[in-house]
Amino acid sequence: MTIDFSKTKRRGLIYIAIFLFLILLSFSFREIDWQSTPEFHTVIEVISMISALFIGVIILIRYYSKKNASFLFLGSAFVGTFILEGYHLLFTSSYFVTNFHSVPTSISTWSWFVPRVFLSGLLLISGHPLNETVVKKVTDKLVFGFIFIATLATILFFTLAPLPKIIQPDSLIPRPREFLPGIFFLSALILYLRKGLWKVDAFEHRLVMALIISTAIHSLFMPFSKQLFDPMYNLSHLMKIASYLLILSGTMVDIFVLFRQSEQARLMSEERFQALFYAAPSSVIVFDQHKNITFTNEQAEKTFGYSKIEFYGLALQRVLQTDELLGRDLDEHSGSLTDPHEIIGCRKDGSKFSAEVYLSSNIDGEELLKTAIIIDITDRIEAEETLRENNEKLKEAQRIANLGHWELDLLKDELIWSEQIFHIFGLDPGSFEANLDAFLATIHTEDRVWVSKAFGDSVKNKTPYNIVHRITRPNGEVRIVQEQCETYYDDLGKPVRSLGTVIDITEQKQAEDEIKRTNLILREAEQLAKFGGWEIDLNTLETNFTDGTLDIYELPYEDPPLLEKGIEFYAPEARPIISEAVINAFENNIPYDLELPFITAKGKNIWIRTIGKTGPLNGKSNKLYGTIQDITERKLREEALLKTEERFQLTINNSPSIYEVYDLDGVQVSVNKAYEDLWGFPASHTVGKFNVLKSQEVVKSGLIEYIKRAYLGESVVVPEYEYDPRGETEAQGKGRIRWLSTRIYPLKDEDGKVTNIVITHEDVSERINKEKEILKFQEELISSQSRLREAQTVAKMGSWEWDRVTRKFFWSVEMCRILGYSPDNVGRSYELVRSHVHPEDIENYDYQLEQATKHHSDFSIKLRIICVDKTLKWVFIKGKFLGFKNKMPTRMIGIMQDITDQEKNKEQMDTLQTIELAATSNLELQNIFEILVAQVLSLLDVDGVVILLKDEGQNKLKFAAGGGFYSLSAVVETNMKLGKSFAGTVYNEKRTIQSKNFPPKKRFTGFRKMLREENFVSFIGLPIITKENIFGVIEVYSRSFLSPNPEWLAFLETITSQAARAIENSYLITGIKKSNEELKLAYDKTIEGWSRALEMRDYEIRGHSERVTDMTVKLAQLMGIDGIELDHIRRGALLHDIGKMAIPDKILHKPGDLDDEEWKQMKEHPVLAYKLLAPIEFLKPALDIPHRHHEKWDGSGYPEGLSGKEIPIAARIFAIIDVWDALMSNRPYRDAWPKEKVLDHLREQSGKHFDPEVVDAFFEIIM
Repeated sequence: MTIDFSKTKRRGLIYIAIFLFLILLSFSFREIDWQSTPEFHTVIEVISMISALFIGVIILIRYYSKKNASFLFLGSAFVGTFILEGYHLLFTSSYFVTNFHSVPTSISTWSWFVPRVFLSGLLLISGHPLNETVVKKVTDKLVFGFIFIATLATILFFTLAPLPKIIQPDSLIPRPREFLPGIFFLSALILYLRKGLWKVDAFEHRLVMALIISTAIHSLFMPFSKQLFDPMYNLSHLMKIASYLLILSGTMVDIFVLFRQSEQARLMSEERFQALFYAAPSSVIVFDQHKNITFTNEQAEKTFGYSKIEFYGLALQRVLQTDELLGRDLDEHSGSLTDPHEIIGCRKDGSKFSAEVYLSSNIDGEELLKTAIIIDITDRIEAEETLRENNEKLKEAQRIANLGHWELDLLKDELIWSEQIFHIFGLDPGSFEANLDAFLATIHTEDRVWVSKAFGDSVKNKTPYNIVHRITRPNGEVRIVQEQCETYYDDLGKPVRSLGTVIDITEQKQAEDEIKRTNLILREAEQLAKFGGWEIDLNTLETNFTDGTLDIYELPYEDPPLLEKGIEFYAPEARPIISEAVINAFENNIPYDLELPFITAKGKNIWIRTIGKTGPLNGKSNKLYGTIQDITERKLREEALLKTEERFQLTINNSPSIYEVYDLDGVQVSVNKAYEDLWGFPASHTVGKFNVLKSQEVVKSGLIEYIKRAYLGESVVVPEYEYDPRGETEAQGKGRIRWLSTRIYPLKDEDGKVTNIVITHEDVSERINKEKEILKFQEELISSQSRLREAQTVAKMGSWEWDRVTRKFFWSVEMCRILGYSPDNVGRSYELVRSHVHPEDIENYDYQLEQATKHHSDFSIKLRIICVDKTLKWVFIKGKFLGFKNKMPTRMIGIMQDITDQEKNKEQMDTLQTIELAATSNLELQNIFEILVAQVLSLLDVDGVVILLKDEGQNKLKFAAGGGFYSLSAVVETNMKLGKSFAGTVYNEKRTIQSKNFPPKKRFTGFRKMLREENFVSFIGLPIITKENIFGVIEVYSRSFLSPNPEWLAFLETITSQAARAIENSYLITGIKKSNEELKLAYDKTIEGWSRALEMRDYEIRGHSERVTDMTVKLAQLMGIDGIELDHIRRGALLHDIGKMAIPDKILHKPGDLDDEEWKQMKEHPVLAYKLLAPIEFLKPALDIPHRHHEKWDGSGYPEGLSGKEIPIAARIFAIIDVWDALMSNRPYRDAWPKEKVLDHLREQSGKHFDPEVVDAFFEIIM
């Protein structure tokens, strides 16, 4: 019998819960004053009586199907109870009760009490272990007769005898006799619990619950019933029915199980039984009631060593050593097979062995025969021991590997897990349901559906499966497991069970994901930084490259270059440098870090930074490691930076802010003019001399800590501080104490290393001094409120006081004005003030106040507030704690100052600086316009901005940029004639025009109609003008009436001036570009003139230069050359024979062969070409063709005898074109060759005169 401990635990909890509930119910209803009707009681008793009869009959049927003493007593008990409760029902009716000798209440209580004693007594007997012995000695008829007589005697006793009254309403326990059946029920409950069958048997489980209820009826409810039909009385009767129904349901379940077992037994055929008996692999011994052997099978003879004749009549004790339990079964057992007994078998030769014995009984005629099935389990015991050891080893191996196994019975939906799986899933074996649904519930919700489908498909398709999925432990932790499963099927192909393993691969998966993530990040970093790595084995010269390196080389990933070829990618002038560096690294272990020009596989000229270092093996360097990075953009930026440095320095020098630049040692390297103006001495007195890290005044001011943070790479904003420069330098100048607002920024190189720091100062001495004066003034005038208010009004500063104990908040009249309140009409509180803080600043406000409170320090902050009229203001709040209690501040005073104007001025300065930086950073004009439009819309609080530029061709103003419109597409199409619009008037008169009644009330067509649809009512137009030129107009529009003050207009005019300077700079740059293009065109025309002049010396080659130039350009394009390099090839082709200008006509025009001296002079023309063109800087990149077009692939050419790829690609391309055109043309000394002959000649010279790759490309053009 297998006990499911999780089920046992659950049932035990159910019993405890029922008993606790009944206790609670008893005390809840005990004092309720309520009575039911006799009719209600009659209905309950009818139901109870019928239930008792039905239960008794069913249990007796169960008894006769498979006799069991407990069922005999249980069935008899309920049949007798039916009779007695029926009598109780009659006695308590109004008709019968008047004919009895006892009072009605006594009859009712006694007729209730006696059936309960009767039932509880028989239930106690049914649960006692001795009942089986009793049943064997008496017949069931005797039991029935005894019960019938007992019930009849009880009825007669009720009928004839006067019954005493047993209810004592005034007593603490009105019905003490009710405890007697309660004791019987409790005893029966204890007996059944000790038997333990309730753990596995459904009937006894329900019987135990019924006994709990019955015990509660007679210990918690009925003893406390004071009169008929009160709540305790009625609850007792209802609970009695509940207990009956529990026993009834358990009996039905038990009968169903018995029926199913009998059906299974019936299906076994006699023929199969006989075959099993005679051919059984186990020993079978049949013996009579005297325990003498009468029959054995063949296996018994083999096992025990006796012949069939020797066995016959042999005492069973000779072959089996019986224990007490087996001896009792041998004496008493009858029926089907017993549970197995482990015993010792004795062979004829005296040897013994371990055996397992099953007993059964049957009647042969009138003789009772018993059968013993004996199985030699010696091997099994040894195997079990080995298996136990192996299981322990397996468990340990699974624990180490974090791997478990499982088995699923698909027919019963029962799942068996190994111990390690419970550990992997974080589950308690006792709380696991052990079925497929319970397993699926542990799978992560996002994986559950597809895992279930994968298992279903595996079973359906009869294929194993191997999947990785997530599980969720009870504590919420997510783990990753790998699961493998295979399903087994019966002969009909029906799946019967699945076996599988589970391994926790969370850490492995996380490691794999981390490697993938790291590789992905590295690859992305290589691509973003144009960065790569490489490795060279110094022994084999084998190379390994990362993808980033091959991207820079512009080579396919599957074709990395060898060491020698890799060096050829460097520009010719860089090859000796990198070669020497690599050799030094190989031979002398000297690392290198170089920035060199580089030519990619596709001919692209770039700059790279390469770093190399050798790695040791056994004390020797055997590998060279390195990196390569494309720094072309940085080089271009450095060139651009050099060009813009002067403009930037000019901007810095003109800035009102103070700029200081320091090197890594803290030495000042640069300052601007504002620095000299502030301190009153020239820059030469401090630059190169003053060390910010060693200055005592810097240390005293506390600035040194912020400077150190900047040197570590952090941008720092320094709180306003007081600084005294006196004593820093020999020249004191105007060196007076100043208040400064300082920011410190690190300057970094391409590798992110700090190279310098920049310190910017704003001189806020005037504002700080003003604040000090106002605070001093405020302290002096506390007694005079009127003068204080006047000072606060002038400074836009209000005062306040906060009692943190009472939460009361007092503020001045000026503070009311700042917030927008009327002084006489506001409830003042701290919460009200806090509610005006801008939502984006509230967190910082609370934090700063908390820190000030925590450290008992002064509180100051600059933030935005939203006034009563919803306007936004900037304010400065400063507070000081005055009183403390228990180390906590109790009172705080302070000021609130409106600094909106200062903040707007600062924003305007930032805007001007943004636009200025955009104008001086070589941005496109359109980008500068977009920045300008955005700044105007943001700072000037207007609704629309348009920039119109003059179109010189059409004498109109055309749209250049704009923003703020509902529909910008209509504005983009704007074309305004000069003089016929506000913008035209602004342009012609070169002055600012403002209109508050806009647009004019005329016909709303075209642009005016669009403005009307935009709901604009105010307009301001300004000319975009410099001293010499006017470029266009800036227009601003507002959907409300504009009344700009002079500062507002001045700021708009300043922005417009910046736009004019940006346009002027852009036009200047455009003009320079145009001049360069014209100069380049002039060069090209001159070169073409030289080429035609050369052909005029020799009419036989007229058109040759033009033909070879066109074909050379086509062939170069086919081979991937483009851009400016293609222009150099075209110029080189035109000038390829420019050196022949120095060759005498007698040699050039000689009709026959040249002699040796003449050939010597003729071969000088490439050198003469080089000397002629080399001094011309513009033509240096085009020298490859004039200088080397007579070099040959095999090294037999002239003038230098170069070979292979030592010959520049341009010269190799031109060589074949030159020969092709020459052979296809007539010469004084020969006629032109046929085309096929020329092509054959070119093929034959491939690899000799010509580059084979160039020959292949040439034939693609020709064919």
